[in-house]
Parts: sequence; structure tokens; C-alpha cells
Amino acid sequence: MKIGSFLMLMGLMVTINFSRANELNDKRFTIEDGTCEVTFIYRKFNELIVLSAQLNNSVSVNLILDTGFRNTILFGKKFQREVNSFTSKTISFSGLGNGSSLIGKISLDNELKFNGLKGSGVVIIVVPSRQFVNEMPGIDGVIGYDLLRWFEIEVNPKMSTVTFRHPEGNSIPDGFTKLDLNKEEVLPIVSGQIQAAPHTSNVLPLLIDTGSQLGVLLKSQQIDSSECEVMARGLCGFIMGAEASGERFWIGQVHMASGFLFSVIPTDKEEMLSIGMDFLKDYVFIINSVEQYFAFKIPTHKQQKHPASLTEIAQRMKPIADSDSVD
Repeated sequence: MKIGSFLMLMGLMVTINFSRANELNDKRFTIEDGTCEVTFIYRKFNELIVLSAQLNNSVSVNLILDTGFRNTILFGKKFQREVNSFTSKTISFSGLGNGSSLIGKISLDNELKFNGLKGSGVVIIVVPSRQFVNEMPGIDGVIGYDLLRWFEIEVNPKMSTVTFRHPEGNSIPDGFTKLDLNKEEVLPIVSGQIQAAPHTSNVLPLLIDTGSQLGVLLKSQQIDSSECEVMARGLCGFIMGAEASGERFWIGQVHMASGFLFSVIPTDKEEMLSIGMDFLKDYVFIINSVEQYFAFKIPTHKQQKHPASLTEIAQRMKPIADSDSVD
């Protein structure tokens, strides 16, 4: 199966390290009016969460909220004029895809404001090339852990709302299933298991990835690259993979699906699962990176019609342009 449109797979492989970031531990995002939480409607690009922000009180930027990404990145030469001073070093980093690594410049002490939130001392990586976002009109960049580490976030994709609240001492609402995040990881990772021959049935790390338009994705050692075709677009080019049929799927100890389709890409590294927005779009979900838990609520209509199956979510592999897409 060849997917014609571009599917984002941003942060599964991306790791960016630079020592200057450690000097900014006193900088943070806060809720401007001092309240405990703020809720607002977000815009969508094929189900992806798009946050509109004001950069340094001068220019508006549209950033994809990507829980699988560590940093804040802007694509385009024009942003070199809008950010604050650069460090003397450039940085090379890579993500999923068959292309070359990206080169970016590090800018310190920036300010981002959006919908009642304010970030000071924000480190931004500016990549001059806009090749990655050429197929995504109106999208300027990505923001991930830089924002997530300060809040508990609750996302309701059906209502297109996101809530940011102080992370300490919150109770999980009735009807939600709560799972602990892996405390050794920065990104929101729980455990998952997939039963689908010839792939492993072992319990694997599972990334909650709002930067992906896919449903269930497996990075597998049991698939050869000769079996693959272009199925998605990643940070560094096209991603080769295949569609496969699964028998059962679990998140933690929760049985999520039986008889479903999922995406699989080859890897020679650790095998891993992820769930993207094609899976998450039918849930209300909460991520708390401070107290380290993930919670989700199965929609009532799915509980009634399919007590233990979310097959419809995993089967819709090809995204359709949302009527509320950014333009």
C-alpha cells in the first residue's frame, strides 16, 4: 500500500544535545494570569495539534505540538531575523527518513506567547530549509518537551481543545485509565504489546506521539527493507514501510484491539511501538511529564459497540484533510 499524502513522523529518532541548555533551568513556561489552568481551541492539520504563538512580540508562528519531540524548531531563513542572538555553533540532527541530516542554528533567550501561556528563555533551533514543511501550508515548526515538561496537558481531539494545568496534585477524572510513564525516559513512553506474526509478541516501549498522523506503528527487526515501499514522510525524507494485519494490541495491561491494521517499518535497533493521532483522535487523553503518567478515556459509543476493540481507529491509515486545517 502506498500512501500518497505526507504523514508526519517527527520525533522517534531525534536526539539533540547541547550544553548551553543546562544554563536555562531557571527559565520556564507559565500561565500568565496565575490561574491553575487554561483551555483553548487549537487548529488542526490532518488531526495534528497546531498551536499559534507570538515569537518575541514580533511575528506569529504555527507550531505542531509533538510529544515525540524534545526541542523547539522553526523552519525557514526568515526566522533567523526574528529570533534572538545565535550561539557560535551549528547543530546537526536527524530523524526518520532516508535523507540527509538537518543543520540548524541555536538561538537562546527567546519568548513565546500563546493563549495565556508565556515562555521565557526559550531555546529555538532554526533550520534555514523549509523542505520538511513544504507540504504543510501555514506550518512553521514544532514544539515538544520544551513545553510539555512544565504542565499536565489534556487533549480532546473531538472538541479540538487542549488544557494546560499545573502538574502537581491533580486527580484523574472518572472513566479514565491511568498508566505510569517510563521514569527513565524524557518522552511519554508506556509499555505496549502487539500480536502479529512474524513480529515479536514481547512487551515493548510505546511512545505517545502527537506528532504522527499514523495510528499504530511498529519498528520491527522482522521486516526486510525489500518488502517495503514509501509509506510516510519523516523529518529527514521518505520513510519505507508496510501495512500489516495484527491479531491483538495492548497498551499496558489494557486490551485495545483485535483484528486491526497497523504500520511497520524496519529497524536494526531496539524494537518499539508508537500511537499517533489517527489512533488518539477518538480519545480524551492526559499527559503529565512531571508526575509521569498517561491517562485516556475510551469513548462511550465505542465501549457500547466494541467492548474490547478499536479496530476502526487503526484501520484508517490514510489521513484526510481536515476542514479546520491551517491554511
